Amino acid sequence: EEAISLEYYVKAGERASRAYANPEAERHFLAVLDLVEAGPERARLLGELALVLSRLGKFGLAIEKWLEGIELYRALGAQESMARYYARASRAAWEAGDVPRGLALGKEGMQALDGAPESQGLADLYHEAGRAYYFNGLAGEALPILTRSLEMAEKTGALAVQVEALISLGTAGASTSLTSLQECIWSLEQAVELARSHGLPDQESRALNNLAVTDTHYVGDLSRTREHMQRAQELARSTGSVGIALFYGSAACFYSLLQGDLTWASERLSTLGEAQRELPTAITSGLNVQASQGMLLRQAGRLEEGLEHLRQLNQAGR
Repeated sequence: EEAISLEYYVKAGERASRAYANPEAERHFLAVLDLVEAGPERARLLGELALVLSRLGKFGLAIEKWLEGIELYRALGAQESMARYYARASRAAWEAGDVPRGLALGKEGMQALDGAPESQGLADLYHEAGRAYYFNGLAGEALPILTRSLEMAEKTGALAVQVEALISLGTAGASTSLTSLQECIWSLEQAVELARSHGLPDQESRALNNLAVTDTHYVGDLSRTREHMQRAQELARSTGSVGIALFYGSAACFYSLLQGDLTWASERLSTLGEAQRELPTAITSGLNVQASQGMLLRQAGRLEEGLEHLRQLNQAGR
C-alpha cells in the first residue's frame, strides 16, 4: 500500500511540476518525501520540491532542500547532481536578495567539485558562479568563468546552460571594456533566438530582460525595451515563477517611464505593489518594483516624496 502511495505522489508531483501547477506539485512532493527517508530517490525528490518552491518565491526553503540534496549526493559520489543543486541554490539566493550568499554558494560548489569531469551540471554551476561574480560587482572575474561555462555547455550538449552563458557573457561584457558592444548584443540576440526556437521560457525571458538593459544603458535605444519586458513577464507567468514575473513587470514599467509614458506605468505599478506585498520573500524583485515607484514619483513632479522614497530604497539596497 505504501509503495502504491509513493508511486502516486511521485507521478502526480512530476505531472504538476511539468504543467507549472506549482502549489499542487509542492503538496505532492512534500507527501512523498515523508515516505522516502534516504538514498538517491530522496535526493532527486528534494530537488524537484526545491524547484517548485523557488517558483513560488519560497527561496530560503528551496535553498535548504537543495543543500540537503547536495549532502545526500556527496555521500553517493554523484558530482554532476551536486553541481546542479549548487547552481540552483546560488540563483535562488540572488532572487531572495542575498547576493553575497549567491556568490558564496557558487564558490563553495566550485571548490567542492574541483577536478570533477566536465558535465552539463558542472557547466550550470560555472555559469551561476560567474553570474554571481558579476552581481557582486566583479565583472572582470566573471568573464573567464562564464567563458568556461559556455565552452563546457557546448561540448556536453547543455543547451539551456549554453543560452544562459550567452546571456551572462553579453551582459557582463557590456559592463567592461574587455568585449565589444557589438559582440555583447550579438550574444544576447543569439540567446533569445536559441531559447525561443527550443522552447526554453525561463532562458528566453532572461535574455529579453538583459537585452533591454543593454539597449538602454549601453546603446541608448528604448524602442523595443518595454515590448521585451512584457514578453518576459508573460513567459515567467507561464511557468508560475511569481517572483521573477514581478521583476520583469516592474522593469516594463521602468522602461515605460523612461519613454515618458507615465499613465501606462502608473496603472500597472499599483497592481505590482500589491503583488510585492503578498510576496515579501522576493527581495530582489521587490526592490525593482520600489525603484520604478520612485521613478514614477520623480517623473510626475512629486520631487520631495520621490527623493525620500529613493533614499529609503538606496538604504534597503545597501
